[in-house]
Amino acid sequence: MNEKVSIIIPAYNSENFIKRSVNSSLSQTYKNIEVIVVDDGSVDNTLDVCKEIAKTDTRLHVFHIDNSGPAKARNLGIKNSTGDWIMFLDSDDALKSDICERLINAANKYSAEMAFCNLKDIDSNGDDDYIPFNGRERLFEGESKKALERMLVSLKGETQDSILCLSGPVCKIIKREILKEITFPENISSGEDACFCLEVISNAKSVVYISDILYLRYVRADSLSGIRTDMSERRVKYTNWVIDRYYSDKYFTAAVKNLVANNLFYVIYMYYGKLDSIDYGEANKYIKRYIELQRISLSIADILYSDITVKRKILLTIYSLKAHRLAYIICKIIYRYAV
Repeated sequence: MNEKVSIIIPAYNSENFIKRSVNSSLSQTYKNIEVIVVDDGSVDNTLDVCKEIAKTDTRLHVFHIDNSGPAKARNLGIKNSTGDWIMFLDSDDALKSDICERLINAANKYSAEMAFCNLKDIDSNGDDDYIPFNGRERLFEGESKKALERMLVSLKGETQDSILCLSGPVCKIIKREILKEITFPENISSGEDACFCLEVISNAKSVVYISDILYLRYVRADSLSGIRTDMSERRVKYTNWVIDRYYSDKYFTAAVKNLVANNLFYVIYMYYGKLDSIDYGEANKYIKRYIELQRISLSIADILYSDITVKRKILLTIYSLKAHRLAYIICKIIYRYAV
């Protein structure tokens, strides 16, 4: 087996984590690899740390760009990679030493164009949270629509067994050939990774899953997924991308509505329940803006018959009935602690 694996790491202000990430890549049992770090305009010592490591291992290649976000950094990594297979690793995470070997063996065993595994979340206290993708080793062959539908239904919803493994680019190995026309959308700053994965799955003829935990995701309090006042504009771009891409296909219409409902719930919950830096009036303004920008609207019937949790149906129904103050109180008192 002489196929080359390219491990792409976008990095921003990761001086305290990047060494762990890079070393876990270079210490793989599968040796025919290259590691590409794209420093996304870090203002700390991330770039210097990577350059020092590169002096000791020629398989590490370091690039630097002005701060532009992870989508552009990953796209640059793909462009400068030479591997037959592509993997992505976040700069604060780590790989198990045999992830490349296990995934490439699984992909070749089934002649699959993508293989993925389970991951484990580890918080700042060292506690882990493991929500596995259901089932044992299996091949999704000729089932791209089913896999896509499951991803759309589960993405950002309470059925989280497929969120961690399917919706992000990590814990996967992807055949380079199917990435010829696929890139991370650089005009989307929230959900661009899910857009990429939806495209990959829809273009792959076969995908194989193995149940082992081979990716360690370290959850940082200051990660990009933190709550921001501009999340309505950021998230609606992702929601509209999914609507434009899949809503007209009758097979996916219901799944897209589920995703739209879950994303709307997320926006309402975050502005009403979690974002303490703004008041009730400002929260209403941001939520209204999100709904105005969203390309399809949900009726109360859509919400009630959607495949989302009862808690979310209740909140969305209350909001749709214009009982906004009640929705606000519910988010503050109940949903703040148990969503």
